[in-house]
Amino acid sequence: MSFYRGMTCENVTLKGDKGTPITAYVAKPAGAGPFPGVVLIHHLPGWSELYIETTRRFAHHGYMAICAWIARRRNYPVERPTTAREKLVATRHAAGVLLLPVIIIGGIRFGLVTETEAAAVAALYALLVSVLSLSPEAAAAIASHGWPGNVRELQNAMAQAVALCDAASFVTLEMLPDGVRPVRAAASRRGSYRARVDAHRRDLIADALDRAGGNRSRAARELGLSRQALLYLIKELKVEDKTRRP
Repeated sequence: MSFYRGMTCENVTLKGDKGTPITAYVAKPAGAGPFPGVVLIHHLPGWSELYIETTRRFAHHGYMAICAWIARRRNYPVERPTTAREKLVATRHAAGVLLLPVIIIGGIRFGLVTETEAAAVAALYALLVSVLSLSPEAAAAIASHGWPGNVRELQNAMAQAVALCDAASFVTLEMLPDGVRPVRAAASRRGSYRARVDAHRRDLIADALDRAGGNRSRAARELGLSRQALLYLIKELKVEDKTRRP
Protein backbone atom coordinates (compact mmCIF):
# COMPACT_ATOMS: atom_id res chain seq x y z
CA MET A 1 0.00 0.00 0.00
CA SER A 2 1.27 3.47 -0.89
CA PHE A 3 1.72 6.05 1.84
CA TYR A 4 1.54 9.77 1.18
CA ARG A 5 3.85 11.62 3.51
CA GLY A 6 2.64 14.99 2.31
CA MET A 7 -0.91 16.28 2.26
CA THR A 8 -2.91 19.47 2.20
CA CYS A 9 -5.43 20.05 4.97
CA GLU A 10 -7.79 23.00 5.21
CA ASN A 11 -11.24 24.18 6.16
CA VAL A 12 -13.62 24.96 3.30
CA THR A 13 -17.13 26.38 3.28
CA LEU A 14 -19.94 24.53 1.54
CA LYS A 15 -23.35 25.96 0.69
CA GLY A 16 -26.14 23.96 2.33
CA ASP A 17 -29.90 24.12 2.12
CA LYS A 18 -31.25 27.69 1.69
CA GLY A 19 -27.69 28.94 1.40
CA THR A 20 -26.67 27.90 4.90
CA PRO A 21 -22.86 27.94 5.14
CA ILE A 22 -21.43 24.63 6.36
CA THR A 23 -17.79 24.29 7.34
CA ALA A 24 -15.95 21.15 6.19
CA TYR A 25 -12.46 19.81 6.87
CA VAL A 26 -10.68 18.52 3.76
CA ALA A 27 -7.48 16.47 3.58
CA LYS A 28 -5.90 15.83 0.15
CA PRO A 29 -2.77 13.72 -0.53
CA ALA A 30 0.18 15.48 -2.10
CA GLY A 31 0.45 14.90 -5.84
CA ALA A 32 -1.54 15.35 -9.03
CA GLY A 33 -4.01 12.51 -8.41
CA PRO A 34 -6.62 11.45 -9.30
CA PHE A 35 -7.55 10.19 -5.83
CA PRO A 36 -10.60 8.21 -4.66
CA GLY A 37 -12.86 10.14 -2.30
CA VAL A 38 -14.20 9.43 1.17
CA VAL A 39 -16.91 11.37 3.03
CA LEU A 40 -16.82 11.07 6.83
CA ILE A 41 -19.99 11.62 8.91
CA HIS A 42 -19.38 12.71 12.50
CA HIS A 43 -21.43 11.71 15.54
CA LEU A 44 -24.32 13.77 16.94
CA PRO A 45 -22.37 16.35 19.00
CA GLY A 46 -20.35 17.37 15.91
CA TRP A 47 -16.67 17.52 15.13
CA SER A 48 -14.14 16.01 17.49
CA GLU A 49 -10.43 15.31 17.38
CA LEU A 50 -11.13 11.72 16.30
CA TYR A 51 -12.88 12.74 13.08
CA ILE A 52 -10.29 15.36 12.13
CA GLU A 53 -7.48 12.87 12.71
CA THR A 54 -9.33 10.14 10.79
CA THR A 55 -9.83 12.52 7.85
CA ARG A 56 -6.06 13.08 7.70
CA ARG A 57 -5.41 9.34 8.04
CA PHE A 58 -7.47 8.63 4.93
CA ALA A 59 -5.41 11.21 3.05
CA HIS A 60 -2.28 9.52 4.36
CA HIS A 61 -3.45 6.32 2.62
CA GLY A 62 -4.23 7.99 -0.68
CA TYR A 63 -7.82 9.17 -0.35
CA MET A 64 -9.20 12.67 -0.69
CA ALA A 65 -11.27 12.90 2.49
CA ILE A 66 -13.83 15.43 3.68
CA CYS A 67 -15.75 15.72 6.95
CA ALA A 68 -18.45 18.39 7.02
CA TRP A 69 -19.59 19.90 10.32
CA ILE A 70 -23.23 18.90 9.81
CA ALA A 71 -24.19 19.86 13.35
CA ARG A 72 -23.30 23.45 12.47
CA ARG A 73 -26.82 23.81 11.04
CA ARG A 74 -28.17 23.50 14.59
CA ASN A 75 -25.40 25.63 16.06
CA TYR A 76 -24.09 22.78 18.19
CA PRO A 77 -20.66 23.55 19.64
CA VAL A 78 -17.82 21.20 18.87
CA GLU A 79 -17.78 18.26 21.28
CA ARG A 80 -20.74 19.72 23.20
CA PRO A 81 -21.21 17.60 26.34
CA THR A 82 -24.62 16.13 27.00
CA THR A 83 -26.45 18.06 29.71
CA ALA A 84 -28.09 16.44 32.73
CA ARG A 85 -31.52 17.51 31.45
CA GLU A 86 -30.91 15.84 28.07
CA LYS A 87 -29.87 12.63 29.84
CA LEU A 88 -33.00 12.76 31.98
CA VAL A 89 -35.26 13.27 28.96
CA ALA A 90 -33.56 10.42 27.08
CA THR A 91 -33.93 8.12 30.10
CA ARG A 92 -37.60 9.02 30.46
CA HIS A 93 -38.28 8.20 26.81
CA ALA A 94 -36.39 4.91 27.10
CA ALA A 95 -38.08 3.83 30.33
CA GLY A 96 -41.15 2.45 28.60
CA VAL A 97 -39.15 0.29 26.21
CA LEU A 98 -36.87 -0.97 28.98
CA LEU A 99 -39.91 -2.28 30.87
CA LEU A 100 -40.82 -4.62 28.02
CA PRO A 101 -38.45 -7.49 28.99
CA VAL A 102 -39.64 -7.13 32.61
CA ILE A 103 -43.21 -7.79 31.48
CA ILE A 104 -42.22 -10.80 29.36
CA ILE A 105 -39.80 -12.49 31.77
CA GLY A 106 -41.59 -11.57 35.00
CA GLY A 107 -45.00 -12.60 33.67
CA ILE A 108 -43.80 -16.05 32.65
CA ARG A 109 -41.53 -16.53 35.68
CA PHE A 110 -44.26 -15.87 38.26
CA GLY A 111 -47.00 -17.67 36.36
CA LEU A 112 -49.10 -14.59 35.69
CA VAL A 113 -49.34 -15.36 31.97
CA THR A 114 -48.54 -18.17 29.59
CA GLU A 115 -45.87 -17.74 26.94
CA THR A 116 -48.56 -17.02 24.34
CA GLU A 117 -50.20 -14.41 26.56
CA ALA A 118 -46.83 -12.84 27.33
CA ALA A 119 -46.15 -12.51 23.61
CA ALA A 120 -49.52 -10.80 23.13
CA VAL A 121 -48.84 -8.45 26.05
CA ALA A 122 -45.38 -7.63 24.70
CA ALA A 123 -46.74 -6.88 21.22
CA LEU A 124 -49.49 -4.64 22.61
CA TYR A 125 -47.12 -2.85 24.97
CA ALA A 126 -44.53 -2.35 22.22
CA LEU A 127 -47.27 -0.82 20.04
CA LEU A 128 -48.22 1.56 22.83
CA VAL A 129 -44.70 2.82 23.59
CA SER A 130 -43.94 3.22 19.87
CA VAL A 131 -46.99 5.47 19.37
CA LEU A 132 -47.24 7.19 22.75
CA SER A 133 -44.81 8.17 25.48
CA LEU A 134 -45.36 7.09 29.07
CA SER A 135 -44.79 9.48 31.94
CA PRO A 136 -42.50 8.03 34.64
CA GLU A 137 -45.48 7.69 37.01
CA ALA A 138 -47.58 5.83 34.41
CA ALA A 139 -44.68 3.53 33.51
CA ALA A 140 -44.09 2.73 37.20
CA ALA A 141 -47.79 2.00 37.74
CA ILE A 142 -47.91 -0.38 34.76
CA ALA A 143 -44.75 -2.16 35.92
CA SER A 144 -45.88 -2.55 39.54
CA HIS A 145 -49.48 -3.60 38.89
CA GLY A 146 -50.21 -7.30 39.42
CA TRP A 147 -52.55 -7.60 36.41
CA PRO A 148 -54.98 -10.09 37.93
CA GLY A 149 -57.06 -9.83 34.77
CA ASN A 150 -54.01 -10.82 32.69
CA VAL A 151 -54.09 -9.88 29.00
CA ARG A 152 -57.68 -8.61 28.95
CA GLU A 153 -57.04 -6.14 31.76
CA LEU A 154 -53.91 -4.83 30.06
CA GLN A 155 -55.74 -4.49 26.75
CA ASN A 156 -58.50 -2.47 28.41
CA ALA A 157 -55.98 -0.24 30.19
CA MET A 158 -54.05 0.44 26.99
CA ALA A 159 -57.25 1.09 25.03
CA GLN A 160 -58.31 3.68 27.61
CA ALA A 161 -54.90 5.39 27.52
CA VAL A 162 -54.90 5.54 23.71
CA ALA A 163 -58.44 6.98 23.69
CA LEU A 164 -57.57 9.77 26.13
CA CYS A 165 -54.12 10.70 24.82
CA ASP A 166 -53.03 12.39 21.62
CA ALA A 167 -50.04 10.92 19.79
CA ALA A 168 -47.95 14.00 20.60
CA SER A 169 -48.47 13.91 24.38
CA PHE A 170 -47.62 11.71 27.35
CA VAL A 171 -49.79 9.01 28.85
CA THR A 172 -50.17 10.28 32.41
CA LEU A 173 -51.16 8.44 35.54
CA GLU A 174 -54.66 9.94 35.42
CA MET A 175 -55.30 8.32 32.01
CA LEU A 176 -54.95 4.81 33.44
CA PRO A 177 -57.89 2.95 35.03
CA ASP A 178 -58.40 3.31 38.79
CA GLY A 179 -57.42 -0.30 39.37
CA VAL A 180 -54.02 0.17 37.72
CA ARG A 181 -53.10 3.38 39.50
CA PRO A 182 -51.68 3.33 43.03
CA VAL A 183 -54.32 3.41 45.76
CA ARG A 184 -53.48 6.96 46.82
CA ALA A 185 -53.94 8.24 43.27
CA ALA A 186 -57.26 6.44 42.85
CA ALA A 187 -58.48 7.67 46.24
CA SER A 188 -57.87 11.28 45.24
CA ARG A 189 -60.61 10.97 42.62
CA ARG A 190 -63.21 10.77 45.37
CA GLY A 191 -62.33 14.19 46.75
CA SER A 192 -64.61 17.19 46.30
CA TYR A 193 -62.22 18.80 43.83
CA ARG A 194 -62.30 15.78 41.54
CA ALA A 195 -66.09 15.57 41.87
CA ARG A 196 -66.47 19.21 40.81
CA VAL A 197 -64.12 18.73 37.86
CA ASP A 198 -66.05 15.65 36.72
CA ALA A 199 -69.34 17.53 37.06
CA HIS A 200 -67.97 20.36 34.92
CA ARG A 201 -66.75 17.93 32.27
CA ARG A 202 -70.12 16.16 32.35
CA ASP A 203 -71.93 19.45 31.75
CA LEU A 204 -69.61 20.41 28.89
CA ILE A 205 -70.20 17.09 27.12
CA ALA A 206 -73.95 17.20 27.70
CA ASP A 207 -74.16 20.75 26.30
CA ALA A 208 -72.10 19.79 23.25
CA LEU A 209 -74.35 16.79 22.59
CA ASP A 210 -77.41 18.98 22.95
CA ARG A 211 -76.11 21.54 20.46
CA ALA A 212 -75.12 18.77 18.05
CA GLY A 213 -78.58 17.22 18.23
CA GLY A 214 -77.14 14.00 19.61
CA ASN A 215 -74.58 13.67 16.79
CA ARG A 216 -71.57 12.39 18.72
CA SER A 217 -69.06 12.90 15.92
CA ARG A 218 -70.06 16.55 15.63
CA ALA A 219 -69.96 17.00 19.41
CA ALA A 220 -66.50 15.42 19.53
CA ARG A 221 -65.21 17.88 16.92
CA GLU A 222 -66.64 20.80 18.87
CA LEU A 223 -64.91 19.63 22.04
CA GLY A 224 -61.63 18.93 20.25
CA LEU A 225 -61.79 15.21 21.02
CA SER A 226 -61.73 12.09 18.95
CA ARG A 227 -65.06 10.26 18.71
CA GLN A 228 -63.53 7.31 20.57
CA ALA A 229 -62.42 9.58 23.43
CA LEU A 230 -65.88 11.17 23.64
CA LEU A 231 -67.60 7.77 23.79
CA TYR A 232 -65.27 6.72 26.58
CA LEU A 233 -65.94 9.91 28.58
CA ILE A 234 -69.71 9.56 28.13
CA LYS A 235 -69.48 6.10 29.66
CA GLU A 236 -66.91 7.00 32.32
CA LEU A 237 -68.69 10.16 33.53
CA LYS A 238 -72.20 8.69 33.05
CA VAL A 239 -73.24 11.60 30.86
CA GLU A 240 -76.99 11.71 30.25
CA ASP A 241 -77.73 12.30 26.56
CA LYS A 242 -81.17 13.92 26.56
CA THR A 243 -81.37 13.85 22.76
CA ARG A 244 -81.36 10.07 22.55
CA ARG A 245 -84.66 8.26 22.68
CA PRO A 246 -85.26 5.80 25.56
